[in-house]
Amino acid sequence: ASLQLKSAVELHLDEGARLVGSTNYADYVTMPNDNRGAVVWSDSARNVAISGRGVIDGRGGLAPHVCGTPGRWRGVALYRTKGVRIEGVEIRDAHTWACYLRECEDVVVRGVRICNHVNYNNDGLDIEASDVLVENCEIDSEDDAIVFKTRTPESRVENVLVRNCRIFSNSSAIKIGTESRGRFADITVSNCTVG
Repeated sequence: ASLQLKSAVELHLDEGARLVGSTNYADYVTMPNDNRGAVVWSDSARNVAISGRGVIDGRGGLAPHVCGTPGRWRGVALYRTKGVRIEGVEIRDAHTWACYLRECEDVVVRGVRICNHVNYNNDGLDIEASDVLVENCEIDSEDDAIVFKTRTPESRVENVLVRNCRIFSNSSAIKIGTESRGRFADITVSNCTVG
């Protein structure tokens, strides 16, 4: 179920490769103060990467869900990780958010495809991080496509550039909040197609 990226590890998925998540929530590792697991995760790592032309498939549409209860998982969730590169892969069908970057620094998300339409609250890319570049991505989500969050007063989202992306959503294509307890500064979104 949960595949952990440790420091200086690159997960490379060749074209045609498909990493699938369990449909049993009990199989997932969860973080303190966060009851949601992830197919791929890291905590306090340095210099990690997810690359290639393969797919991370959360298979979230195959598992039951009840609004407002725990027991849901993400496709990718990186916590307190510095030096992150996510490039070329497809992330799809998480039980909740497709990709969550929490308290991360020095992040590049490039050429990534996200398709997340199997449940309610299917965000695309949730950013609670600093020094972030998101470029040349296609994000198509049921809920918010790109959302900036600060879940605690100590959280910060700053020095973020999103450019040359195609962003589609049944809710908000680009959103600041709903969690807005910390600092937002120097966020630029440019040359994106929104639908």
